[in-house]
Amino acid sequence: MVAVILAIRLGSGDILNGLSHESSLGMFELQTAFTMWCLAPGAISALEKKEGLVENGHLPENDYDKGSLYALLYSVYPKVGLVPNPLNHGQLYEFTFNTWGLSNIDDYPHGPEEPQRHGKSAYYNLVTSFDRVKNYINEQPSNSVQILEVGCGTGAGANYLSGEVLNGIKTYNALDMQAGAIKKCRTFAENNTRLNCVHGNGKNLPFEDGSIDIVVISETHIAETKIGNEEKQIFAEIKRVMKSRGFFVWGNAIPTEVWGPAKSYLGTIGFDNNCGEFNHTVRAIQARDEDKERVNVWVEQFLNTFMIFKYHTQCRHVSERLIKNFFRHPGTNLYNGMVTGQDSYMHLCFELMK
Repeated sequence: MVAVILAIRLGSGDILNGLSHESSLGMFELQTAFTMWCLAPGAISALEKKEGLVENGHLPENDYDKGSLYALLYSVYPKVGLVPNPLNHGQLYEFTFNTWGLSNIDDYPHGPEEPQRHGKSAYYNLVTSFDRVKNYINEQPSNSVQILEVGCGTGAGANYLSGEVLNGIKTYNALDMQAGAIKKCRTFAENNTRLNCVHGNGKNLPFEDGSIDIVVISETHIAETKIGNEEKQIFAEIKRVMKSRGFFVWGNAIPTEVWGPAKSYLGTIGFDNNCGEFNHTVRAIQARDEDKERVNVWVEQFLNTFMIFKYHTQCRHVSERLIKNFFRHPGTNLYNGMVTGQDSYMHLCFELMK
């Protein structure tokens, strides 16, 4: 029955558009979804005809629904299971930092023995590099600071910050619209009393006015082409829930030409970029280079987890290119965008001046 319902929902087998952010698929549902997609008449051939897809994994944003894409990914991650880390004698680990990340300077705060050091480095730098933010946290009464991350994914970064880095805070609220992501986040929260995992939408935050000290966005799927209606709704909600003179820290790799309008727009609604910014593009490229072998191992294990990819070589190749582009893997479109300067990986800090 589950497979029948899934088949009706997917229609032509288009998993890039047919799933809901409420979806959290089991193994049988995923096997069914991938099989339908690969075998749907003309579906994979049509993708192969997209300019650049076979060469570098590029797929225009209007060819997929991000809610469907992320529902699929957050269902897949736990099903792939533990993965060997080729950089540390094949030690098994869980692939939960689904971020591009930053290379560690002098292997700080984590050295090469930590397979997900680049993702941890991105989160660590985003909340510790701005003196105004650090001073604000230190000046507040102990265990009083409320943090909100919008678009937390699996919650791995939220768990890392609240469990190992920001020991003096009260609560780290980790919000994501994907049911599968929050399901994983709540497994972290079982052993982390500071972590509060929330299933919700950034355009309608379930928090009271003026209740949050610091808002975090790290590599969230917004502002990828412009500051449009969705971004403006999210920024308005962030402003609503923040305390006066609180801080919004934002880290991401997006088109270089979008960062200027983003800063300008935030300025018009009361945010001042007076607490600093860093351009980490070089470190982001280096992180992707250093992560090449590890991502190759994960992608291979992902493809071997689902039966259809063992027999449908055309679908396997298309899927490999798509997923590697998502990870900004060397040679893909998103990676090349950072190399050419089309995209910039920035960390920005804004203070709310209301």
